[in-house]
Amino acid sequence: MRNPWLKPAAYRRRLSLALLAGMLLLNSCTPPPLSVLRGIRQRGQLTIVTLNRPTTYYLGAHGPEGYEYRLASAFAAKLGVQLVILQARNATVMRETLAEGSADLAAAQITSSNAWKRVALATVPYQKIPQLVVQRRGKPRPAISQV
Repeated sequence: MRNPWLKPAAYRRRLSLALLAGMLLLNSCTPPPLSVLRGIRQRGQLTIVTLNRPTTYYLGAHGPEGYEYRLASAFAAKLGVQLVILQARNATVMRETLAEGSADLAAAQITSSNAWKRVALATVPYQKIPQLVVQRRGKPRPAISQV
């Protein structure tokens, strides 16, 4: 009499189940990746890269000031972590800092562009600012190019 364990269909089924169980066991050996927020909370700090400008972040008479600083500070407080500010020379350096993982967020009244989209995800705009050109009366209008 033939052993039912050696039948081709039963053998393939058992082999498939054994392989699946082995893959599940191996997968459970590595810790799951931390979410970004969980990682920030575990480190105890939120790192923001920004530009030193009056509308974003600057050192005022009473310490750090600026709209982006206030937003980042409130977010860090809500998370219960310390806020660390990295100042970049320009937007290119900000993107590089974010891409290399040295900062969690970039905040400096950034306009979403393809260069930024290659590095990070943009949030929904929290403020829209109309662009204006102001000039002296009686002078010819400047040529305005669309960017």
